[in-house]
Amino acid sequence: ASGTAFAPDETQALAAVFTTASGRALLSQTGAQGDITVQETDMGQDAVTVRFADAAAPPVAGLQSVEWRGFLGLETRLTTVAVRGLAQTPYDAEEGQRLLEAVITAVQTANDVPQTPTDG
Repeated sequence: ASGTAFAPDETQALAAVFTTASGRALLSQTGAQGDITVQETDMGQDAVTVRFADAAAPPVAGLQSVEWRGFLGLETRLTTVAVRGLAQTPYDAEEGQRLLEAVITAVQTANDVPQTPTDG
């Protein structure tokens, strides 16, 4: 909904949500917080990313149980993007994060969101 986007100074608070039972339930395919194991969160100026494993069946058969999800603001709306590999050829932590970051950048670019330079 409009007005749900987070400000850059709220990234830490958003990332902290995923350490709570309700935050893990939000990540779950079934809403069961016990199915979720948060493996990593990353906070940037423009997005919060979370890597987690979901013990529930994936939304599409044949996907790996680990998912990378990004939360970003587009205008006034909180927007999410998700990445999963195939169970037979799963992404490792670095591959999944790189792909998620590429998708986030593409979505931001397509929506004319100014990019915050990163150190690299």
